[in-house]
Amino acid sequence: SSFVFRNTDILKKTNEKEYNLNLWKNYLICACCLTLSGTEKLQQFNVDTSVYQETHQDSSKFYTPASNTAVSLFRIVVNLLRCETSDMREIVIRGLGRTNPEAFKDLLEDLTVHIKDVMEIKQDKVRRMRKRDYMRLRLIRIFELLADREVFRYCYANETDLKHPSYQLYHEYLQSALNYLDLENEKDSDLIQQIRQYFAQFVYKFINQVP
Repeated sequence: SSFVFRNTDILKKTNEKEYNLNLWKNYLICACCLTLSGTEKLQQFNVDTSVYQETHQDSSKFYTPASNTAVSLFRIVVNLLRCETSDMREIVIRGLGRTNPEAFKDLLEDLTVHIKDVMEIKQDKVRRMRKRDYMRLRLIRIFELLADREVFRYCYANETDLKHPSYQLYHEYLQSALNYLDLENEKDSDLIQQIRQYFAQFVYKFINQVP
């Protein structure tokens, strides 16, 4: 009987874990879909925090102005791309891949560290190179999901945004990714094949969205 109870406890914990992960995934996707840019686009909205604090004194310390939403969200979530738990990484990829087009520039800014890292094509320790390849895969999966939602059609409609340093870095990243796939010696490895597959899917969708 103890064996049965033990198995029941394990099954219960597994179900709770799956439930919580699925719930967190839904929350994250919803947050990324609804979050707005923390830049000048939100300055048109005049949020009177004093009124909020007067009417919600007990919860005012938890209040975050809307203009900081995207910045705060991505600052936390992007770091989880390096999480050791594969389920968590998958949730983060799917969540960031549903980012609101208006917050795309904020997302790029928080991805800058990872983008610059994968742009480095140099000889390194095998383990370090492997980690960099996995990050390449995660990034291109995010961008492929964004392209699937035609986010770039909206983002590239504003010529002013295209002059932003984040966009310039993004264009350099795309060229770097193409060069890397052309030069990569282990073209037959499963990881490189996955990167190549998602990059090809992204490019196909991307060129149909930009002017």
